[in-house]
Amino acid sequence: MSIAIAIYGESGVGKSLDVHRTLMGKTLTILTERGGLNSVTASLGKTPQHLGCYSLDKPLDQMEELIDGRVTELAKKKAFGALVVDSGSELGLRHTDYLIGQKTQVQQAFYATQIGLRRLIRKSQQVSALTVWIFHAQEPETKMSGEVRKGGPALPGRLSVQVPYMFDMVLRAAYNSELGEEGRRRVYLCDSSDESYIMKDRFRACDPMQDMALKPILAKVIAAIRGRE
Repeated sequence: MSIAIAIYGESGVGKSLDVHRTLMGKTLTILTERGGLNSVTASLGKTPQHLGCYSLDKPLDQMEELIDGRVTELAKKKAFGALVVDSGSELGLRHTDYLIGQKTQVQQAFYATQIGLRRLIRKSQQVSALTVWIFHAQEPETKMSGEVRKGGPALPGRLSVQVPYMFDMVLRAAYNSELGEEGRRRVYLCDSSDESYIMKDRFRACDPMQDMALKPILAKVIAAIRGRE
């Protein structure tokens, strides 16, 4: 059984560092932002195995070529245990910008990016037993119509609402602002009843709020899967 996890949060909160600290030596990261692993390398003293997806020309096509080619090749050789995409937000926004630059109408650009990114998420989940997509955060928004859109992964159009359905877990990485002097403590939030942010946990492996550490969460996920077998 494959496990798919989405993690979103503000820049600098420590999403990439926690994922790679937990899975160091077992990951293959598709990196969409140059320098995206600098803080990880500085903290852990080692740069994770990665492939760059930086092109401004057809970003989603480049990503698909990587998955169909090099990623699949390494997966067959069992050269990694977890596929990490960092970040999905940059990939989606960059592809939308590319399409608009090609004179595509804005709504059509959003729609094409939605279709393409959904396909890539599914494809990435097929080549690895554990897939982790990292996203920037999009804050809750009240539209002129009065519609309130929950905060979630920062993505074009309605992808921020649609993408979470494609993952087993959606964790919000944040600073705990309720701890006074400890207010900079990094935490994962996962409360599906929250009316402001999208969060999800089909395995019930994450507390509504806990320290930012993916390792104990994965241990509970694996235990939950084994308990159902």
